[in-house]
Amino acid sequence: MIRVLLGLGSNVAPRKNYLRCAIKKLGDIGGILQVAPLYENPPYGVSDQGPFFNTAIELSCELPPGKLLKEIKKIERSCGRQRRFRWGPREIDIDIVFYDERIVKLKRLTVPHEDFHNRPFVLQPLVDIAPDFIPPESKKTLREFLRECPNASKLTLLSENWIEYDTTN
Repeated sequence: MIRVLLGLGSNVAPRKNYLRCAIKKLGDIGGILQVAPLYENPPYGVSDQGPFFNTAIELSCELPPGKLLKEIKKIERSCGRQRRFRWGPREIDIDIVFYDERIVKLKRLTVPHEDFHNRPFVLQPLVDIAPDFIPPESKKTLREFLRECPNASKLTLLSENWIEYDTTN
């Protein structure tokens, strides 16, 4: 089984419902090992939009990276994602941040996520579930990346145990 760390976000109402939908469907393609607390934070990239809810999950699955990305895109569509513009409002956004300790470079997928180290809304939820994870080609833990993150945007912890999920897959 492959350990995958995913970042999830939503800034279109009902934000929590979109996140719940995605996590439930992700459980159909692998085992959900952990779900991070739920945070609210300002938008990243395009600031003229509503705040995001962000979380992260640890998933155990057997899908190769390209197939996992295809399944994630299907889940986003089935949970209501509408295509708009880059960094625009999103009903649901799911990013493969880490695929085990592997480096993946495909046409539509680069793992580790290229900008994870600049995004506290990605790092904080990941630190909550995998603080000592060391990304490939790094000597630092996620906890250290968060401490050194140059982006000081404020995250608000909304709830630690905000969703029930099935760990039996």
